[in-house]
Amino acid sequence: MTISLGGGHNVMNLAEELHQSSITNITLCSPSELTRMNVHPLDEIKWIDLAFDGCDSVDYQLNALKSGGGIHLFEKIAAQMSKEYILLVPEKRVQKELSSKVPLCIEVAEPAIKKF
Repeated sequence: MTISLGGGHNVMNLAEELHQSSITNITLCSPSELTRMNVHPLDEIKWIDLAFDGCDSVDYQLNALKSGGGIHLFEKIAAQMSKEYILLVPEKRVQKELSSKVPLCIEVAEPAIKKF
């Protein structure tokens, strides 16, 4: 089984637990440089069975706001490669409306930068 672990502290904690476990029949990958310390980079993986990721805010309709990590493009790639995609969210981040206190992040991916 191939498992993707996204960015954020909750997912990083999961990565550390899995890395220290005695489970041997899984391949771990990640779009996050921080999480990737002990796992394969996403570009080495052909498909993902299960992807875990975090987010900054979720409303009751399950709309998610992802901002703080700033790796949205690569998280989307992992999500699209995945058979199942699971957001790990602390209960306090699930509210009636998405939080307006979460600062928005703009990501510029290297392939999009024109080099002269």
